[in-house]
Amino acid sequence: MPQSTTEEIKSKLNILDVIKEYIEVKPAGAYHKARCPFHNEKTPSFMVSPDRQIYHCFGCGEHGDVFTFVQKMEGLDFPEALRLLAKKAGVEIRAEDPRIRNERTKLSDIVRFASRVYQEQLRRLPENHPVKEYLKQRSITPEVIETFQIGFAPDSWDSLFEALKKKNVRQEDALAGGLLVRKDDGNGFYDRFRARLMFPISDVHGTIVGFGGRVIPTLEARCLGKEAAKYINTPQSPIYNKSGILYGLHLAKNAIRTKKKVVVVEGYMDCIAAHRCGTEHVVASSGTAFTEGQAKLLKRFTDTVLVAYDMDEAGIAASARGVSVLLREGMTVRVVSLPDKKDPDDVIRENPILWKEAIEKPKLFVDFAFDQTLKNRDLGNVEDKKAVAGVLMPLIANLGNDIEQTHYLQKLSASVQVDESVLRNALHAVKETAPHARRNSSDTEKKKSFENLPELELLSVLIKNPGFYVHVHEKLALDAITNSDLRTLYTLLQNQYNESHELNIESLRTKIFEDTSTQGLVTYLDIAELGSARLPEHTDNMGAQLVNAMMRDYYRAVLKRLATQIHNAEQSGDKQKMAGLMSEHDKHTRELQKFTSNM
Repeated sequence: MPQSTTEEIKSKLNILDVIKEYIEVKPAGAYHKARCPFHNEKTPSFMVSPDRQIYHCFGCGEHGDVFTFVQKMEGLDFPEALRLLAKKAGVEIRAEDPRIRNERTKLSDIVRFASRVYQEQLRRLPENHPVKEYLKQRSITPEVIETFQIGFAPDSWDSLFEALKKKNVRQEDALAGGLLVRKDDGNGFYDRFRARLMFPISDVHGTIVGFGGRVIPTLEARCLGKEAAKYINTPQSPIYNKSGILYGLHLAKNAIRTKKKVVVVEGYMDCIAAHRCGTEHVVASSGTAFTEGQAKLLKRFTDTVLVAYDMDEAGIAASARGVSVLLREGMTVRVVSLPDKKDPDDVIRENPILWKEAIEKPKLFVDFAFDQTLKNRDLGNVEDKKAVAGVLMPLIANLGNDIEQTHYLQKLSASVQVDESVLRNALHAVKETAPHARRNSSDTEKKKSFENLPELELLSVLIKNPGFYVHVHEKLALDAITNSDLRTLYTLLQNQYNESHELNIESLRTKIFEDTSTQGLVTYLDIAELGSARLPEHTDNMGAQLVNAMMRDYYRAVLKRLATQIHNAEQSGDKQKMAGLMSEHDKHTRELQKFTSNM
C-alpha cells in the first residue's frame, strides 16, 4: 500500500488506544507501561510512547508500531493487519489492490460469501419446514438468527459448489477454506456441509473464518449417512485455527470487559441461549479443552473465567489440562453448578432466572475439583489416594501463586493423609515433566536480543542526562561498542559533542532522520527514549558502571586475541614479534585493571 495510506491510518489511530484493547496499561510520566503480552513477566517492562507511536519491551525485546503490535497479537501478516486497522480507523482501501491480497484474505472473502449463501438458504425455507420448526422449539428468534448469522446448508451435494462456481471462485480455494471435499476418485468436489443448520464461526473481530454444522433430528436427508456426526466443523485451514477461536467472543467481548468475567459453555446453542436471555458475557469452547491461544485471547478481556458445563469427576479429569492452561496464565477459574447435569440451553429455556443466579455464585475450580474428586472415595485405599492425587496434583502444580499452592497442598495432605513434604517433592516432578515447563526452559536459552546490550542502556542514560556524555567521551572507546549500528550512532554523538561541546538528542534525531543512510538508527533512539523513562532520577552511578563494564569486556576480548597471537608467534619462533605482543599485552592488562578496580 502507498505510504500515505499507512500514515493516514496511524494519524487516525492512537497506538495507546489500540494497545488498551488488548492489555491493561498504566501511566508512567509521559509514557505508559504494562506487563508484556508477548512473554510472561511479573514486573512491567513493556513501555508505550504515545508521542512516538511506538512500544518496546525491555524483557523480551519486542518493538514496533501499531501495525507490528496487531500483527504480533493477532498472528496476522501486514496486509491483514492493514485491513483490520483501516476498518478501525475508518480509512477506505481498495480491496482488489493486489498488495493487500493474499491467501488468507482471499479465503476470508470466500468463506464470508458462503455464509451469505447459507443465510439466504435459511430465509427461503417455508415456515413449516423442519429446520424452521426446530429453531422455534429452541427459542431461536429471527433477531437471534440475524445476530449470529445462522444459515442452512440444503440437502444437496453441490448447492454451495454451484454458487461458488457462479461467483468464479476457484475450486481449490474453496477446498482450502474447508467448504468443499475432494471426491474419493480424485475427480471433482462436493459440499462439505449438507442438510445441516450452519453456525458461522468468527474470530475476535467478527470475521467469519469457518462453520459448525448441526444435523436437525427431524429432518430426513438423503445426503447424510446413518452414522452422520451430530456436529461437524470446518477443518484446520489458513484462516481457521480452532485452538485460537472461541465461539461468540466477537459479540461477547464488550460485556466481558464490563462484567470483568467470562462464562464459558460447551456448545453453540448454549452460547446463543445465554445471549438471548441477556447474559452476553458468554462464549463457547465448542467442546475442546482450553489451549494456550484461547487462554491468552481471554486474558485480553478478563482474568476471571467461569466454566459452565458438566463437571462430574470424569469431566474434571478431562478439563484439568485445559483449566491448567488458564491457571498458568494467572487466571481465576470458577465452576458454575447447574441442576441435574442439564445444559445451559435447557436451563435457560426452562428457567432463565435459575441460570442467572447460578452464574452469580460459582465456586473456585480447585475447591470444586477437590469436592468432586474426593466424593465416594475410600481414602484408606492406596489406589484411591493415587487416583485423587493424579487428578488434583497437576491443578495445584499450575497455580501461579505460592500461597494458593501451599494452601491446596496442605488440604490434599490432610485429605489423603500423606505428609506435605512428600506431596511437595511429587509436585516438583509434575512441574518438571509438564510441557510448559520444557517450553519455558528453552525460552530462557534464547539468544540475548540486541536491545538488551549495555550500549543501548547507556544511550538511555544519556537521554535522561545528556550532561553525562562528558564522562562517556573521556572513558569509552568506540571499539568497546559491539553493535555496529550503535557504534555508528555513538560516532554521530561524538561528532556532535566535538562540534558544539554539548549533546542534543532531538537535534541528533532530526539529523539522522533526514539522512536516508542513517534513518534506521532512529529506532535505537526510540528504544533508548522509552528505556530512559524506566530509569531513576539520578543515573550517573549507573552510567559509570555501564561504561566500566563495557571497557572491561573490551579489554578482556583484546587480551584474549593477543594471547592467541602470542601463542602463534611462540610456535613459529618469531621472538621479535612475540616481544612486541607481550608489551602490548602488558599495556592492556594495566588498562583493564583501571576498570576492574572500579567494580
